Parts: sequence; C-alpha cells; structure tokens
Amino acid sequence: MAAFEETGLTVIGTHFGRIEDLRPDNTTNQNTDQLGYTDAGIDLQTDQPFLDEPPRYQLLQAIVAAESGGDNFVVDAQAAAAYLAGVDARDHELLTTVPVRFHRKQKAFEREVVSPVLSPSGAPFAVRFSYFTMAPHQVPFPTMRAWYRAYNHFTRIVREPAHQYRFRLAPGDFVLYDNRRMVHGRNSFRGLRWLRGVYFGVAAVP
Repeated sequence: MAAFEETGLTVIGTHFGRIEDLRPDNTTNQNTDQLGYTDAGIDLQTDQPFLDEPPRYQLLQAIVAAESGGDNFVVDAQAAAAYLAGVDARDHELLTTVPVRFHRKQKAFEREVVSPVLSPSGAPFAVRFSYFTMAPHQVPFPTMRAWYRAYNHFTRIVREPAHQYRFRLAPGDFVLYDNRRMVHGRNSFRGLRWLRGVYFGVAAVP
C-alpha cells in the first residue's frame, strides 16, 4: 500500500471495508449480499456508480485462480463514447444529459445518486455504467424511449468482442484500472476463486 500512496494514490474504504476478499465463501467483509461475492458472471459495469464520487481506481490481485472460468474483461468506455459521438451525436448527447438514478439497496446499506451515464460535455470524462443498480426512470416517456435507444447503442459498442481485452489472472497477478474510464466484467467460474480488491482515490496524480 505504501508504494501506491507514494505515487499520490490514497486507499479508499467502502461499505465492504478497506480491502475486499472477492470469494464466494467470504467471511472477512461487510455487506457481501451482492453479485461480486458469488461465482456468477458479471456483465460490463463500473463500481460504485451510486456514490457522489465513485472510486477513481481499483486494483484486483489474484490469490487463488478458479478451477475453470473466471476470466476478466475490460473495455475503454472513453474510446467507446468517442466512437458513439462520431456515429450518432444525438445518442451521445442523451447519455451526457439525461439524469439516471443509480440505487444500491442491501440489507445494511443503501445509497442513491442521480447522474447521466456519461459526464457532461466539457467535464473530465467519467462513466457510470451498472445494469444492476439503475433504478426506474423519472423522465417523460419520449425522453426515456430515446435514452434507451442511446443506451442500447452504447452497450452494443462496449459488448463488441473486438473492443474488449480479456485475460485471466494467475495467482500473484494484478490489474489496476481507472474505474471512471473502464468498464469491467468477469465470466462465471467453478471452484474457489479469490481476488483481493482495493480502491484508490487521487491525491496528487492528474
């Protein structure tokens, strides 16, 4: 941790704790009643979009690899958004302007924030993308229908296999990515798969 903090990164504790043990038999973290602590696959998403300030970076280190499955995949959402803007400016505009409710409700934790999926024009790029924490819309139906068309367009882009980087972490390997730029997911798996996760904020790094 000290090596990362020397670069200007600060460890961020969340409602799971300071360090996450992502494994189906977890006994060390709080609020484990959510998908990350199962052996199920997780589609592309960003972490903690229901917070005012989602963590900037996440580090995942493999401790134990699954018997089968458990591959990770990431997509550069900033590149995907730029591509969308080039092929359909209206769809891109809808994703940067229409407010969306991101709502996380667990047994002992609840948070909600309202924000567009993509940061507004002129602001530093950020994406909030989470199919399992999007709450019902509170916009007029014509706007909602147009927004879903735009959202599905963006989703097709990031789900295109050619746009994804897929990899499998062996014990000791780690990946560090920008949670406000990259969307990430994993395949379902069998056996014990144990990844340790830490979120970082930025103190002195642009």
